[in-house]
Amino acid sequence: MKPSERRAMKKQKNNLSEEPKTEAENGASEFQTAYEDDYNIEKNRYGEVVSDSGEEGLHREGFVQSHIRLITFIVCIGVFLALFGPWSYFKIRDAIESSNRMENDLTDISMMNVYGISEKGEGVTWSDFSNYNYEDQSYDHEGGRYIRRQYNIKDSVFFIWVGGSTSQGIPDYVYLINGDTGAMIEMREESAEDFVEGRIEGNVRD
Repeated sequence: MKPSERRAMKKQKNNLSEEPKTEAENGASEFQTAYEDDYNIEKNRYGEVVSDSGEEGLHREGFVQSHIRLITFIVCIGVFLALFGPWSYFKIRDAIESSNRMENDLTDISMMNVYGISEKGEGVTWSDFSNYNYEDQSYDHEGGRYIRRQYNIKDSVFFIWVGGSTSQGIPDYVYLINGDTGAMIEMREESAEDFVEGRIEGNVRD
């Protein structure tokens, strides 16, 4: 065999051995590039940190910071519902109180009961009305709940308003009101019997 032919065969053999190596290297390079691209996309999307072993963990600080507005909004909604929603603290408390009144077989207050309470004067407290049915007319007053209860007097056009910032201790007022004329007195300061019998006129509500 001529030297030139020998060199040609050797070169051809070298080319055959190099081609698979080049294809393998190209495949590995393409796989590495694709892996890095996927990693960067997932990292940007979820704020995740990938360890050298490939295990993923949530980047919690980044999650909280990116959702702080949503979290604040949810908290505000929760507070609003707790105060003013259908299951608010005040409505639940009123429902419990109404249930307790029914369980205790409360009755409407009579005019004789009113006379007896009025005679106590400044010693009248919320507890003097604890055995009687009432209509809850409470309302919001300057950002706080103001309690007002109306006690309808049995077989009478008269009724009583008892009000205060709390339902314990001494109320702010105890008004006896004539439902026909709108005239009223402070029961702790004037005689309920004299007012009902017409011996005193009382003041007319605005």
